[in-house]
Amino acid sequence: MNIKAWNALLVLALLIVLAGGGYILYEDNKRKQAEIEQAEAEERAAAEEAARIEAEKEALKKQAMEDFLNDFLKDIHGKMREYQKARKVIEDLDNPSNLTKKEYATENAKFAEQTIMDLELQMGEVMLSFEQADQEAEELISTFDEEERPVIRAKWEEVHSKYADEFTQFFEMDQDILRANLKLLQFYSDHNEELFVNLNTNRVMFESDELTQEEQQLKNEIKELKALRKEILVEQQKAE
Repeated sequence: MNIKAWNALLVLALLIVLAGGGYILYEDNKRKQAEIEQAEAEERAAAEEAARIEAEKEALKKQAMEDFLNDFLKDIHGKMREYQKARKVIEDLDNPSNLTKKEYATENAKFAEQTIMDLELQMGEVMLSFEQADQEAEELISTFDEEERPVIRAKWEEVHSKYADEFTQFFEMDQDILRANLKLLQFYSDHNEELFVNLNTNRVMFESDELTQEEQQLKNEIKELKALRKEILVEQQKAE
């Protein structure tokens, strides 16, 4: 074999080696690129999953707060309905048909006094609901991110303030009305010997003009307090 042929063989062998090495390098780079792309895809998928989980957590927290607000309003309105139902009996005790016997007047006054005490306990339970709700609200608010808390807390405080003020004002006015009712019933009890009932006109009557005037004053006091409460409630509804 001459030198030229030998050189040609060496060049050919070198080319084969280089080609083989290039192919290996190409495949290695291709494999590495695939690994990088796979890692990036897995990283994106993990980030998307983390974002999805975080979004679900946020949605659950917001739903929990919304459920809490709805349950709170349902609770206090339910208690108010129970209160209104219990207090209706007071409205009927001064009905002349319930005063046809002397002992009825005394029994009515005693029953009214006990009922009013029970109603005041119910008032306290309703207002206690606001304090308990404050604690529960704060626990829920603490689950939100720090930058979100002021907005959530402001929403709760708005609801709390609105209903707490309305209920407080209503109960204060209602206590005045109930006490005025009780004064009238106690008046009938104190003067049960002097009163009689005209069933035809459905009126309580007294032979004494002085007692008649005193009864009328007590009735007027109740009417004025009820009228004032109605006026305030109408103004509140307009404001809403």
